[in-house]
Amino acid sequence: MSQSQSKPLRTNYLKRLWLTMSWNVVWYAVYALWILFHYVIPTAISVFHNLGWIYKYSTWEIFISPAAYIFLSLSIGSIFFPIQCLFLIPGYFDKTVEQLFRRRYLWTLLTFIGLPVAMAVIGFILWGSCPLDVDKDSFIHLRFIPFFPWPSEPFFT
Repeated sequence: MSQSQSKPLRTNYLKRLWLTMSWNVVWYAVYALWILFHYVIPTAISVFHNLGWIYKYSTWEIFISPAAYIFLSLSIGSIFFPIQCLFLIPGYFDKTVEQLFRRRYLWTLLTFIGLPVAMAVIGFILWGSCPLDVDKDSFIHLRFIPFFPWPSEPFFT
C-alpha cells in the first residue's frame, strides 16, 4: 500500500470521529493520551521485562505449566485491553445506535470506572500466576497452579 492510499483512510477516520463525537473529541483525546501513558506503555515495558526474566531463568518445564499460559495470555491481553476499551467510546456517540446514544455519557463513565478496576484485577491475576516463584532464600521454583503457593512478594510492587 502506498503512502497516498493510506492518507485518505486516516483522514476519513478522523473526519468520521469528529462527525460522531463533535467537541467530545477534546476530552476523548486527553483520555486516550492518559490511557496510553498510564496503562499501555508501562504495561508493555513490564511485560517485556517479565518475559525476559522468565526466558532467562526458565527450563523446558515451563511449557507444561498452566500458570505460564495464564501469565502469558494475560500479559499480552493487559497491553491490548485498554486500547480496546478506548475504541469502545466513539461507538457510544454514534447516533444510528439509539440505545447506546441515549445513555452515551453513562456508558462512557462506566468505561472510565471499569478500566482501572479491570486493570487492577488483571494485575492481581498476573501477580499470582507468575510461573517462576522466588522464595525467601532466593531459590526459584516453577509454579504450576496460579496462586499456589501464595506469592511471597507484596502485591503492586
